[in-house]
Amino acid sequence: MNKVEIAVRGIHLPAGIQVFAMDSRSQLENKKLCLKRLEAKVLSLQAEQLTQQQESQWLSHHSLTRGNAVKVLRGEL
Repeated sequence: MNKVEIAVRGIHLPAGIQVFAMDSRSQLENKKLCLKRLEAKVLSLQAEQLTQQQESQWLSHHSLTRGNAVKVLRGEL
């Protein structure tokens, strides 16, 4: 008796994310589910990267020194 593999593994190569779906007995339904899960993970990763980028910009913004109170006068004495 031959059994057909119905599980589906989805891989997003640029990010290296993998998802696995074997919830249904239909390979087509598992493929759709796998694509939905993969899309959700990629969007989550992109949102996390955007948040980290915004945090780093905010921290660099606060590290700036604004308005030095010391005046430097240059000229002949």
